Amino acid sequence: TQEEFSELVAYADARFVTVLPEFEMPGHYGAAAHSYPKLNEDDVAGPKITSTGIHTSRFAHYDPDTWELVADILGQISPLTNSPLIHIGGDEAKGVTHEEYLHPMDMIKQIVDSIGDITIVGWDDIANSNLSGGDIWVQYWNNAANTLEAADRSMGIIISPGDKLYLDMVYSRQPRIPSDFGLTWAQEN
Repeated sequence: TQEEFSELVAYADARFVTVLPEFEMPGHYGAAAHSYPKLNEDDVAGPKITSTGIHTSRFAHYDPDTWELVADILGQISPLTNSPLIHIGGDEAKGVTHEEYLHPMDMIKQIVDSIGDITIVGWDDIANSNLSGGDIWVQYWNNAANTLEAADRSMGIIISPGDKLYLDMVYSRQPRIPSDFGLTWAQEN
């Protein structure tokens, strides 16, 4: 809930931690596709995804209802965080053509601009969009060429090349025991 999120932000703020929400598009939106069938091209709820990995994303890129919901979500969450940044993801958009990728990035930029003084952050894949300028930051994690392209377009850069640093992993060299919590895919790759 918004109240719970506000409590989390206050807890983090008291410890000098900034909460940077990530609203992922056009990939990694399986929960939204399952919960809001209208976001999908066929108006049918997407499958409930219970596994890790990259899943095909086919949301209704050109439906105004999609962007009304996105604007509502971003408009509600932005004032609740203690950050002038909002992360839009933009990575691993499996099943999305380049043209289909450009449209959501442009729409998100328009929505964020309408909300106020917020800086967009996205994974280095967003260097493949039409976005540019100092109010867009690219977070390097995977593709150095994308990051160089972003620098050429005057985007800010966040360097975080640790592609195996996830807080939900089991970090142990010992054999996994049933009481361990966390995922193991990073250890397997």
